[in-house]
Amino acid sequence: MSGAYLRSLIAAGDETALKEALDNPVLSNFADDIDDKGRSLLHDAIESGLYAAVPALMAAGASAKTQDPLGRSPLHLAAQHGQADICRLILATQKNIDTRTHAGETPLMLAIAHGHVDAAVFLLACGADPTLKNPADKDGMNAWHLAAKCENPAMIDIFLRHGEHARMNDVCAVGRTHADAFRLALREGHGAVVQRFIDHGIDVNKRDSEGHTPLHWLLLHRKTRAEALPMIKLLLKNGADGDKAANLWGETPLMIAAKADFPEAMKLLLDKGADVTRLSHYRETALHFAAHHYTVDTILILLDHGADINAPDRIGQTPLHIAAHHNRRDVVKTLVAQGADPLLKDQRGRTPDLLCQAPVQETTRAIVLRAQDEWRKGGRPVLENGRLKKRFNLQSRRPRSGLPRRFDKKPPSNGGGYQP
Repeated sequence: MSGAYLRSLIAAGDETALKEALDNPVLSNFADDIDDKGRSLLHDAIESGLYAAVPALMAAGASAKTQDPLGRSPLHLAAQHGQADICRLILATQKNIDTRTHAGETPLMLAIAHGHVDAAVFLLACGADPTLKNPADKDGMNAWHLAAKCENPAMIDIFLRHGEHARMNDVCAVGRTHADAFRLALREGHGAVVQRFIDHGIDVNKRDSEGHTPLHWLLLHRKTRAEALPMIKLLLKNGADGDKAANLWGETPLMIAAKADFPEAMKLLLDKGADVTRLSHYRETALHFAAHHYTVDTILILLDHGADINAPDRIGQTPLHIAAHHNRRDVVKTLVAQGADPLLKDQRGRTPDLLCQAPVQETTRAIVLRAQDEWRKGGRPVLENGRLKKRFNLQSRRPRSGLPRRFDKKPPSNGGGYQP
């Protein structure tokens, strides 16, 4: 009953009445009272913001070691609420500064996650370990990662002042994304934090275990295009390689941008000189990756910058083969309209129409077959109102500026099915 009375004073925010009650020898015996939810009076005082009552409760015998049903001790709550003075008071009686909640969080993690710089500085000064990973978190993040996700660049500064500079370039595998702190800041779109890393000498071209540079990684794991674009510009401005850098599969940032169907990023990379003719280890070009998608923007961007529309990959498949196989109808229309050879065969002797045989691919196959008829007649098909129509032959075709000069002569007789 007396514990409930003390709790009611905390709920009312009546600090004076609570201190007077704790001066009563009878009531002070209930300073360590635990309610039916497993919470102590210290938990309630800290969470309700009645911080001045904490010293009185502890002086009356309240234990700072009690954990609530979530495994949070008063130290966790003090750190979460940014109360460095209360952390100091608690640590005078409790030495386990890295105690964990049931969710695996340490007090330092909670201080950082909630943006409390002063509390984080104090805990680090008291010996909190910033390298501890959260075993209950699927990504296994440590305090470094949480600081990078925080929008406040001052969080990065406190780690660097604390002597963590040597760890700044470490690539720590986090979940399936192999993210380090720098990459997480990029994904969050925190430009000020990213710039702080760069100012302190972060390697903007450092590769992770899959060979991805931060630019590769951002293109693969971005949140939104609007958040990613400023970060891409920032990386390129500060020396990120947007052309030659390749991952373990030989994929350049331009290929990754095409794979991610991210035309705005492709334009940025191309404006910085990215080469559309580069090949992956499987001899894929960026155009092969773009052909996987439904949109034609990436196709046209690459063609405007000189992409080879009939480039074969390792198994002899052109972008048209890829688009036909994946039933990308609009992409198929665009490719044939731009001069893709529908008669070229892959290494198994298959023309694009043979890769779209399912009933759901009937319309796509019909587009390819009509294009093949036009090529056999010696003319290049052009789309008008969604229909293929022969408007001129190959001999009279003036090549479009910026495109491969493949259409001013008949397709080579290379086993692609062309009949002179």
